[in-house]
Amino acid sequence: IFALAAVAISSRTVHDFPPIPSHARVSLECMCAYLMYDTGVGVIFGFESSPALMLVHHALGLVTELQMLLSGFGAFTTMVVHLAEFTTPFLHLSWALLRRSRG
Repeated sequence: IFALAAVAISSRTVHDFPPIPSHARVSLECMCAYLMYDTGVGVIFGFESSPALMLVHHALGLVTELQMLLSGFGAFTTMVVHLAEFTTPFLHLSWALLRRSRG
């Protein structure tokens, strides 16, 4: 399935995809900035989890976001992923509260 999708995408040019709406472009740009910031902070101060996995995670995320920003392909799907990422602060808050309650 991946190979078929890659062939289908590779036959298209940037001009084949519809333009990215302004709100989606802002979201993509903010996510790129966040990924660069978070990677820098992780490199300087250390990642809490596996550094190699976090670097790979952030690098893949940044490459994907930039690809969508430059080509327009997948912008709607990215907005759905960003909506899912909206819950991340609540997840981190729950970890902090659990850690604090355990003393």
